[in-house]
Amino acid sequence: MRPPLTPTTMHRWSSVKSELLWIYDGPEQSYGETITADHQHAYWLRLIRKGGVKITGESRTCKATEGQWILSPNELITQRFTKNSEILSIHFLCQWPTGKNLFTGTHGMIWEAQTTPRLERSAVALQRLTKRHFPTARLDLYFQSASHSLFMRFQNAFTLFLAEFSEAMTQQGRQFSHYGTHDERLTLALNCMHETSQSDPFPWERIAQASGLSRKHLDRLFYTHFGTTSRSYWEKMKLEDAIRLLETTTLSIKEVGYNLGFKQASHFSTWLTKHLGHPPREHRKEGLDSAALGLVRPH
Repeated sequence: MRPPLTPTTMHRWSSVKSELLWIYDGPEQSYGETITADHQHAYWLRLIRKGGVKITGESRTCKATEGQWILSPNELITQRFTKNSEILSIHFLCQWPTGKNLFTGTHGMIWEAQTTPRLERSAVALQRLTKRHFPTARLDLYFQSASHSLFMRFQNAFTLFLAEFSEAMTQQGRQFSHYGTHDERLTLALNCMHETSQSDPFPWERIAQASGLSRKHLDRLFYTHFGTTSRSYWEKMKLEDAIRLLETTTLSIKEVGYNLGFKQASHFSTWLTKHLGHPPREHRKEGLDSAALGLVRPH
């Protein structure tokens, strides 16, 4: 039985952060190897066109075969595709400003593609649009340059896909997750943070103006909902961006640091080493290439 839809305000829906990170349709290129990957954040969705896959998470193992959709569990996973498999793969964000995924549940899911035909059609349309305009893009799709007009075309196609994805999720029994907070002042503060470039300083003045909160009250709300200060939350956002740029682009380490507001590469290296326990060059080198991320090796 399909769960009831959760009504909420238009303002709250408009705050959902959604972004297409990559989309690929073709031969799966891990060549039958067992791959370890971190799927704790965002969504990793594949349609098995040919062959099959076995995904093992911390709590269970999922197996999908031809004609099935498989949604990865939000965990550290290992995956092994059969040789000569072919897939339609979509990796995307769809989260509340808190960083919480739009739907409840972290376990993997499998369903027959024929039960959600519009989902495949919308994904194929999105993939064709991507291939037409960015034929060489792989893991770095989100970093490609585009005109505003082209971006809006992508957003339209991506929004149609998300609508079908949401329909499929509710059809499979998933419910919309709780927003995480009903304090609109915290919502405004989070929106300011997510709308600010990571190359800019912490946007305290914008937050204060938008939310009407003192720094002390703001941190009290952050501790209540996230167990951390507003500044630490900002640092976490910056760290996630740093990891993504290192893993999915060919930008130099200096360029990655510059994009995140560091004036010198040495300062960026020291900062990342403090958080990860190893320098950015080692992070990029040791297993965090496109194969370890899970799906597509550049040709």
